[in-house]
Amino acid sequence: MVGEVGLEPTKLTQRIYSPPPLPLGTFPHLKPRPKAQRSKPRAVYILGWAAKVNAGTGDFRPHLTNLPGCAVRRRAVGCQMGRNHRTQHTMPDGQGDKPNRPHKRGERDPRKGSQGRPPSNGKPRDAAGRSHKGGGKPKHSDDSLVVFGLHAVEAALLNPKRTLRGLYLTENAERRLGDAVTGCGLDVTRVSPRDLDRRLGAETVHQGACLEAEPPTEPTLDDMIALCGHGPLVVLDQVTDPHNVGAVLRSAAVFGASGLIMTRRNSPPLGGVLAKSASGALEVVPLHLSQNLSRTLDQLKDGGIDVIGLDGEADTKLETLAFDRPTALVFGAEGKGLRQLTAQTCTQLAAITTGDRLRSLNVSNAAAVALHTVLMKIN
Repeated sequence: MVGEVGLEPTKLTQRIYSPPPLPLGTFPHLKPRPKAQRSKPRAVYILGWAAKVNAGTGDFRPHLTNLPGCAVRRRAVGCQMGRNHRTQHTMPDGQGDKPNRPHKRGERDPRKGSQGRPPSNGKPRDAAGRSHKGGGKPKHSDDSLVVFGLHAVEAALLNPKRTLRGLYLTENAERRLGDAVTGCGLDVTRVSPRDLDRRLGAETVHQGACLEAEPPTEPTLDDMIALCGHGPLVVLDQVTDPHNVGAVLRSAAVFGASGLIMTRRNSPPLGGVLAKSASGALEVVPLHLSQNLSRTLDQLKDGGIDVIGLDGEADTKLETLAFDRPTALVFGAEGKGLRQLTAQTCTQLAAITTGDRLRSLNVSNAAAVALHTVLMKIN
């Protein structure tokens, strides 16, 4: 088609040509593929929305319902939406029948965990957040405790009052435990050291032994008062370090303490590092958890027990006391020591004699020295 346009005042004439369309077959590679060869639509995830994309025709139709039954696949597709290139992800199986809401910038993706990783689907994780794989995956209930280390596991296996759940040992650990494993009545799950590393953490010194069991049987406060005639009671006022509590338990077992009392809150769990540090003492020293420590100390005094609080600033020295009555030794947490109400509830305060260079002691060391002093006085 030809048209002419006259422009004043030069009378120029411009001719516009419209070429005829090319005949079919001129560019064979642009022919659409036969219908039978076209790929099936698949569901893709784009910016929180689902879409149907036909790879054969390039047809793009966004919609709000995902297609179920799509394989998990990640691939970068150069699809231009506006001015930005986006990464498209195919939706996993089982997630296609729920609509997805696009999450805003800075908002956590609900399909991922707190660290931006996909959820663990209920698999157990260690302290570093790693899910353990392979054989020897312990299954435990919410109220069970994990005990690791050769001495701690052996003592728990030999304790008839313990309810055992599962035993996970390497070949070397099973050989070293010997008769304790044979008489425990549990089937041993053979694991490798790497399995236990994944289960307990790479920094855990498990020695190839891991046991799942119920917490030790807790005696009542009346039981603890009755036992106090055989040795001093040890009371811990909110000592939270499991290494220290385990070491105090070990000293209590060595120096003949009749039991240990600590707060139910602000105390470490009775397993793991505490049991490992106690080196078996958790199975032989009765342990009572107090809901209100000051009230518990009052009940001890009503039961005829002298409650002596260890305080480095006290005027009375521990070595000068007679210990001719049942005694309870109260130790505070490192740094803050005894709480004010706890100190006021004690019968009296006493200090361990020390040199002039340094007068502070670790709570586990102070407990060992005090228990040894009481033992020497009683004998």
